[in-house]
Amino acid sequence: MNKTITRHNTTYKIFIDISSENNSTTIVAMNTLIIILAVTIVILFIHYTNSTRPYSWNDMQKRFGNLEGSIRTFNLDSMDDEQSYISHELKTKYSKIFDQELRSRKNTMMIKIKESFCTPDEQKLIDYVKPVIKNTPSSDTILRIQNSPWVYSSHFDCYDQYVYMLHGKKRWLLFDIDDVEKERTLVLQLAGKNIKTVSKILKVNGINFKIKTIRAGDILFIPEGQYHLVENEGSQGTIFVNSPVDKPPNQYLNSKFESLWPKWYSGT
Repeated sequence: MNKTITRHNTTYKIFIDISSENNSTTIVAMNTLIIILAVTIVILFIHYTNSTRPYSWNDMQKRFGNLEGSIRTFNLDSMDDEQSYISHELKTKYSKIFDQELRSRKNTMMIKIKESFCTPDEQKLIDYVKPVIKNTPSSDTILRIQNSPWVYSSHFDCYDQYVYMLHGKKRWLLFDIDDVEKERTLVLQLAGKNIKTVSKILKVNGINFKIKTIRAGDILFIPEGQYHLVENEGSQGTIFVNSPVDKPPNQYLNSKFESLWPKWYSGT
């Protein structure tokens, strides 16, 4: 009798242990499933928010993809005698650039619209983004829509400006060249090189620099005459607005820009 009871107790204990083990496994599996579902929901929510928010890639595509205008195609592996990337202009629907955010280095695209020289259709895009820069003292607006990859050689502009990031992510390398005699040599040396390489060259030459990353909603101020090198980050395209500050032109910077990049200065 005692042997039978002992045997039954042992069997019952084994059954309890197995049941407990199965329950623990089930709980772990359920918790894992809940975590996966939560992460999936968050990712879908972020994707939906990014795709429907104003000024996103999808938003601009839906609003303006059927308009026709100028798109410039760049070959980031080929440069002209002024060390600017080889490019050519297309007259086509804006959907041409919006169809793909990510392209090859030999075929990346940009829409550039300057309010002071824009067509009626281009003005529609300017009017749509204008509320973003309503607090900037500027009589002109420059809208840029760019595929990735994107990089533009180190250069400066002749005016103070604010950069308003609307979509995507950009890295900016900012620096000043105080040695006028060394400037032309450095400009040629830096042309066509990425932020990582240019940073090393600047360090060797004892030139201080800053690297800043801006995302949708960020604002960056760039003073006149400050060199900057710009790259897209990731596979997203970028949309941003340059807003020059209204002030008398800097004749010294204009002359220096013309001497360094005469074709660029003249628009040829």
